[in-house]
This record gives sequence, C-alpha cells and structure tokens, in this order.
Amino acid sequence: MQTSARRSQKSNDMRGLRLAILCMLEFFMVTCDQKIGSFEGEALDVIEDCSDFKNCVISINQITNFDWDTMYVFRYLATDEDIKLITGISPENLGDSYSSKVVFMKEREVVFFEKRDVDVSSGPDNNAIVFDFGHTSRKFKLFTRESDLFNVERVYFGNEKYYYLLSHQRK
Repeated sequence: MQTSARRSQKSNDMRGLRLAILCMLEFFMVTCDQKIGSFEGEALDVIEDCSDFKNCVISINQITNFDWDTMYVFRYLATDEDIKLITGISPENLGDSYSSKVVFMKEREVVFFEKRDVDVSSGPDNNAIVFDFGHTSRKFKLFTRESDLFNVERVYFGNEKYYYLLSHQRK
C-alpha cells in the first residue's frame, strides 16, 4: 500500500513539475515576443509612454544604455557591399538581406547592432519601429548623438494593426 501511495505522490510531483515548466516556457515566449532587452523593445517602452501621438518626440539617447556617436539605420534594400562601403564594417557581421538594421558606432567601432527581418509582401510587423525614409530610394540614414530626436506617429494598417513611424526632427 505504501508503494502505491509513493507512486501516486511521485506522479503528482511530476505533474507539478511539468506544470511549472510549461508556465516558465509560456512566460519566456511572452517575454521574447515583447522584444525585451532589444533596441526596439526599449524604444517601444519609451514610445508607449506617449499619451499624445501628435506631439510624441523621443530621444535615442533616452533609449540607449551605451556610449555611441553615430547611428546608421539601413533599409532592407541595403546590400552587404553598401554596408561595407558606408561603415567600413564587414557585412558578414551584420546579418542577411531583407532585414532592416540599426548599427550604433563609437569611434568607427560597432558598439550595438540589431536587425529585424522584413517581409516585403505583408508590410511592417504589428507594433514595429519603422524609421521614415520618405519617398526616396536611399538605403540608409545616418544620425549623430546630437541629432537624436524623432517625432513618433502611430500608423494604422489592416485589422487594427499599427506600427510606429519615427521621423527625424531637425534641430
């Protein structure tokens, strides 16, 4: 009889362990979905504090927790050759094409890099950060620490989906 009780207790313990693991996995998946620890995630935290998107202005310095002097924003159209020509960085360090990239540099050295895959057929991801390139074919934009202010606009598309359009604010 004691053996049966031990097996029952062991079975309950295993169910509890499985439930705990499932809860941890679900928390991890939600956390990853919110882009925590990424430049985009940090930017979203700051942007979502805006109560009025007609007057929302953010500072990139407010988002970053590292020292930088130059920020490059590359469209998905930028080739490896473009990136190397513009920054002097080997493209193999920057990921594949069809991804937008943000590269922060300090004294011509990369201090932070982030890429986001782009699906050109469906538009931006919901709740994404998109830098405004206007109606140009430019493949990149360069910003300095002194020119880090951006107007933020929430742009709706589709079934209540939206992205945040960051337009450079000239000083």
